[in-house]
Amino acid sequence: MNTSKHKKDFEDSSKLFSRMFFLWVNPIVRLGWKKPLEATDLLDLPKKDNIEQCYLDLKNEYRKNSFRKNILLRSLLAIHFKKVIIVTFMCLLSLIINIYVTFILKDIIIQIQKNNATIEHGLFLAFKICALVFMANMLTQHSYHTVLRFGCRLKAAICGIIYEKSLDLSKETRDRLKTGEIVNLMVIDNARIYNLASQFHNLWILPVQLVTIISILFYFIGISVLPSVIIFLILLLFSFKLSKNIFNYKKNLLSISDVRVAFMSDIINSIKIIKLYAWEKFFKKEVYNERSNEVSVLNLLAKNGAILNTVFIATPIIFAIITFSTSFIFGVKLDLAVIFSSIALFALLKPVMSQFPQVITSFIDAFVSINRIQNFLLLPEKILSQENKNLKKGEIIFKNSSFKNSLDSKFLLSDIDLHVNSGEFLIILGSVGSGKSTFLNSLLGETLKVNGVLEYCGKITYIPQIPWLINQSLKENILFKKIENKEKYNKSIFCAALENDILAFEAGDAIEIGESGVNLSGGQKQRINIARAIYDESDIYLFDDSFSSVDVNTSDMVFERCLLSELSNKTRILVTHKQEYAKYADRVIYLENGKISKIISNKYNEEKLDIFYSNKFKQKQKNLMVGMLDSVSNNILSNNIVSEFRQTNLDFTDLNQEKLQFQKIIIDEDRNFGKIDKNFYTIYVKAIAPGIVIYGMCALFLFKEVFSSLTDAWLGYWSSNRILPVNYFLIAYILLGIFGLLFSFMRSYSVLKKGVNAAQIFHNKLFEGVISAPLSFFNSNPAGRILNRFGKDQENIDLFLPQNLQEFVASLFTIFSTILILVFISPYCIFGIIPILLIYYKIQERYFCSSLEARRLDSITRSPVYAYFSETLSGIPIIRVFRAQKKFISENINLIEKNQKAFYTIISLNRWLATRVEFIGCSILFLTVCTSFYIQSYVNPGLLGMAITYSLMINTVLNWSVRMYAELASGMNSIERVTNYSKILPENYHGDIPGNEWPINGKISFIDIVLQYENNKKPILKNITLHVNEGEKIGIVGRTGAGKSSLVNALFRCVEPLSGDIIIDGKNIKNVSLTSLRKSISIIPQDPILFTGTLRKNLDPFHEFENKTIWKAIENSQIGKAMPELLITGLDTPVLECGSNFSIGQRQLICLARSILRENKILILDEATASLDIETDEIIQRAIQQLFSKCTVITIAHRVTTVLDCDRVLVMDRGCIVEFDSPEILRKKENGYFWHLCHE
Repeated sequence: MNTSKHKKDFEDSSKLFSRMFFLWVNPIVRLGWKKPLEATDLLDLPKKDNIEQCYLDLKNEYRKNSFRKNILLRSLLAIHFKKVIIVTFMCLLSLIINIYVTFILKDIIIQIQKNNATIEHGLFLAFKICALVFMANMLTQHSYHTVLRFGCRLKAAICGIIYEKSLDLSKETRDRLKTGEIVNLMVIDNARIYNLASQFHNLWILPVQLVTIISILFYFIGISVLPSVIIFLILLLFSFKLSKNIFNYKKNLLSISDVRVAFMSDIINSIKIIKLYAWEKFFKKEVYNERSNEVSVLNLLAKNGAILNTVFIATPIIFAIITFSTSFIFGVKLDLAVIFSSIALFALLKPVMSQFPQVITSFIDAFVSINRIQNFLLLPEKILSQENKNLKKGEIIFKNSSFKNSLDSKFLLSDIDLHVNSGEFLIILGSVGSGKSTFLNSLLGETLKVNGVLEYCGKITYIPQIPWLINQSLKENILFKKIENKEKYNKSIFCAALENDILAFEAGDAIEIGESGVNLSGGQKQRINIARAIYDESDIYLFDDSFSSVDVNTSDMVFERCLLSELSNKTRILVTHKQEYAKYADRVIYLENGKISKIISNKYNEEKLDIFYSNKFKQKQKNLMVGMLDSVSNNILSNNIVSEFRQTNLDFTDLNQEKLQFQKIIIDEDRNFGKIDKNFYTIYVKAIAPGIVIYGMCALFLFKEVFSSLTDAWLGYWSSNRILPVNYFLIAYILLGIFGLLFSFMRSYSVLKKGVNAAQIFHNKLFEGVISAPLSFFNSNPAGRILNRFGKDQENIDLFLPQNLQEFVASLFTIFSTILILVFISPYCIFGIIPILLIYYKIQERYFCSSLEARRLDSITRSPVYAYFSETLSGIPIIRVFRAQKKFISENINLIEKNQKAFYTIISLNRWLATRVEFIGCSILFLTVCTSFYIQSYVNPGLLGMAITYSLMINTVLNWSVRMYAELASGMNSIERVTNYSKILPENYHGDIPGNEWPINGKISFIDIVLQYENNKKPILKNITLHVNEGEKIGIVGRTGAGKSSLVNALFRCVEPLSGDIIIDGKNIKNVSLTSLRKSISIIPQDPILFTGTLRKNLDPFHEFENKTIWKAIENSQIGKAMPELLITGLDTPVLECGSNFSIGQRQLICLARSILRENKILILDEATASLDIETDEIIQRAIQQLFSKCTVITIAHRVTTVLDCDRVLVMDRGCIVEFDSPEILRKKENGYFWHLCHE
């Protein structure tokens, strides 16, 4: 039976007996044994754990307590207080039973010591102690299950409430918070609250357990326990101190790791520019510096962790040594029954010592996190703008209004007096930093209103300057979670001129949009955003320079179809640098230094549409599109394009059926099946230490078990014989205990310390693999997925894997030593132990198959939750303006639910395992007690007492060993993932290293170049041959997808050509070192990238230039004019995340300054001025003419004016050269490609 087809809420529908023994988990264990579990196989959440309901319960409770202090804490307690009471009761009952078990143990040993008990009585005592132990352990397991479910509900609810709050934050608040800080609330702080929730009851259970145990010990032994109690309290305080140190180290480690991961995020998101600038060496040095700080803290953690582990292990040993030594010194006679009953009680002190400091630390930790989340929830939200229903739809009124982006902002958009009529078309012009985007943001409510009045009426839609896309299909990006309307959808595609693009995509409109639209051109991304806005059908449309990356032909087409036709009766405000569009607007507003400098009114009439939409223009549209669209519809391009399009039944989804199967850009995350390959265990062990050192470390584990066992055996032997004098006994007993503790520390420290060394090796290999990977790797893997290797996976390798390895190996040695002791003392046990261990092996094998896959699914389903959250944070203004908050919240809840199912399955499997291991442990205990009564007459009673005491504690070790093996395998999954990334086929960095002067002339030849991307089946460049002369200025134009940027990719060897050669100054670039090649060519990219840090770091990361030289570059790039404040803040001017404190134009000027500093003979401008106003564009062009007059300059541009001063212009179409000559000649070539561009 395929379980995935049926409802899997087994826990809710199970009977009492099934719930008691977790029999309801059996189906998924069986399924996991038969085949690897899939996401559809996971257990359904119980009704009480419904994610949406948990989130709504917390939200409602939070509102009820909103007027009180500690709102979040009160809300969390109010929802789950009953569960805490129930768990407390179960834990207390379990404690009472465990205490009673020690009395039964005492009675058993007394009976064995007297050697007069019958076999029947022995069987009764064996059954009695086993039944009570099993009952106590079952109560413990059910308390664990209850409390872990309780923690899951809290975690899910907090995720939901943080997500919703993020959507409501004001722009000023968002600008002050880094994306990583908000994500950390959901990831780190939420995890801390979960950790406390899962052990909250221990705050009062553990003190009660401590007092009870000490009271019983006083009853058993008397006043001799007092010194031990004092020493125990000292050790407890010492463990508190160590725990506090570890807490502080982890806190410090977290902040250092955050810096490193944030830095890695910068690198991954800006990898293309890093590679084009050949800055890998600099970033490698920076990352390794950050990592070295991390390793220093990890070493301190290893040392303190080893000491703390030793203290935990030492607690029962030291307690026993001091108690028994004191008793013997003062002549207190202790029989075997008291000794081994006390040892069992001492073992119960170990959880108090190990857990209580952690609980206190977790409480402090969680309390801080609760306050952090609460402070986040109290942050200012966006003030919802109220419509004035008395105005007409689309009407806007500014009355003496002033706006700021934030309270600290020095820039002020002031004294705005403007009345925008319904249906009016406004164009806003102005230089870089004049306040154009701030003007639009004020209408969206994304700025602070300082004074005045702003009123409007109707729905507003916004198309941003930087397009925002979600990692879904093109169609889903346009619909934006709205119900599909075929006619509206087709109209949106037409208005955004996306027909050609969709038909060219092999998957049509089902093409997957890669992260941040990585597989699309800038123009395509902008037009998808425009199509989304058209589909939304609003009253007011705000376009923020939305045509800057669109080629001229397509830009004009979209402008006419959208602003002059489809939206002609809507209110439209267009921020643009295309002054040629100004004559079609009703009014043109000029902004300067945050104020309206002038308003020019145009009388709108039909002549404007006729001028723009002349027969010649219509013919050009036909020429550009007919090749693609003839096969689809002969009616689309008729004389009345818009009206006839509305009547077409063109269905792009239907077209997909005739195309190739859906083509994925983002590849699915690797998921391994079955057991971890043994090679990865070998790789990890070899990274820890060479073979001979590994053998030495194993010897430490062995010696620890030997001395621990000898300590207890010596005590039992002497107590039953008392042949040696007390002083000899005490010396030997204390020495055995000290050696046991010494080897305990040595084994812990050796594994943890070597684990840090291994983690460093894996980190460095991972970074080398990623930084050397080709750009295609980053295009097909989301940044969040790559970052997860440096974040969660590296954290597993740093912290958890060494600890889990140490715990697992220690538990194995403990199991083997215990079994050997039992068989040595009572050989008859072997006949029962062998089948019991075989059953144990089968159980753990079945558990492991299901648990490992569930853990993998937990990891796989967790990543999308955080990736979706990060994606949402970058697009909050868009989500709000399209009123899609509820739908995004709903999607977030769905993603959390998928992850919670995996985690719920894991904890259920853990309980299933534990109940069965408890039964196995009880079986071994039963067997040991029975055989002890059988051989009581001829075996030392002390050894029998030792055997029974060990068998009483074996179930804990058996359970722990399987759990640690599962954790170790889960950690090995991180080793596997990191190792796979470290083996990515790198770019070919090898080759000749020419002299520093190369290239001297800057002469470039492309010879028969054929270029094809991995995810395309057709070449993007087809047999390109061209020659660029020394110092020549070449302009490259062509519509979106023509292959302009691909030419640059070939020049920088971002993609190796299928065939052909590129020669620079006589050297074939495929024979030149990649670093040397890229260092020798300067580029100003389309998307200006800045890194978090300072202005100097962004201009001169290698500190190669003096301040004077850098200031000269700043002056030549005109940055000072655009940013006068630089004269005050200087080169230490801070650059925030992604350069968010600079406008796009200002960022582009900084990129120009970088190129000026490099002084290379070849300069590439990849649509570098698309987002700049005409004036700034001219400034940059003049600077390039003056400073790069003797250099070869290749300019990719959308504006014809940008390339008119070039020596020659290259016109491309569909990967081919269609024209290549001087602009003067091409302009005279009537009806040529370039001629059409110039006559628009």
